[in-house]
Amino acid sequence: NKPAGMTVHRSSGSFGHKHVLSTTLKKQLSRKCYPAHRLDHRTSGAMLLALDDSGICATLQSCLKEGTKTYMALLRGYWHHDSDTVMVDSPLDGKVATTRFTKLATHIGTTDQKDNIDSGAFSSKYPPDACTLVACTLEQTGRTHQIRRHAAGVLHQPVLGDTQHGDSKINRWWRTERGLNRLALHCLALDLPAPTTLHPPPYMTDNNARTGTLTPTQLDAIESERTDRIQITAPLPPDLTCVFQHPEMSDFWSKATQNEPRLSMDPVDLRGGSHGR
Repeated sequence: NKPAGMTVHRSSGSFGHKHVLSTTLKKQLSRKCYPAHRLDHRTSGAMLLALDDSGICATLQSCLKEGTKTYMALLRGYWHHDSDTVMVDSPLDGKVATTRFTKLATHIGTTDQKDNIDSGAFSSKYPPDACTLVACTLEQTGRTHQIRRHAAGVLHQPVLGDTQHGDSKINRWWRTERGLNRLALHCLALDLPAPTTLHPPPYMTDNNARTGTLTPTQLDAIESERTDRIQITAPLPPDLTCVFQHPEMSDFWSKATQNEPRLSMDPVDLRGGSHGR
């Protein structure tokens, strides 16, 4: 469960970043870890890593392409779309990119707050505290800043805290009034088919795998094993739950957890000695 503000691995673009996930894990585990996917520096959530780079990491990457990634994002403004689910199929950088946005809860905002604020301070039809929590599902694709770009460019509801695609004045209001000091984007869950190549059946010898002489029964067995899935959930960190549970949005949090019960899961700190239990 990567915290926000931590880079996945060292690169030329992250030279100034103090906290690096791959470096931290290498020191803790005394061995190198290989990320099967990436999360932005300012995004928190579920990370899948391999302890061996001899094909296992590539296998996990292939499985992720067949699976789904589910993110939680707090968007600016209340939900104004006709359906609770909006599918955005808009190419990014010339490549296919599809994002499913599903409303979990929306807060229309306090009209008094908008009336009491200088109208020139916010270029928005919404009160500054209007917001929507959505589940964002990526299927097969994961382009750079895909959710953030689709939310801002297509839904016209940027992710709160997004300095690159959002409104700096709105972000500043949420930082000072709600304590949101980060990007409101979290990878809640990964769901992918279990890679059978990690534990091949005994009849999957090198010879019959190369010659393609597997019997129909063997092929059916392989397919049945692939129905096993790896499901990972990374609970919300406290710096997000405290924002979602703000006293002025009590109904908001209640509705959100009703639609997505995993939001109420408590995070586990392995440093406390619980070992994930």
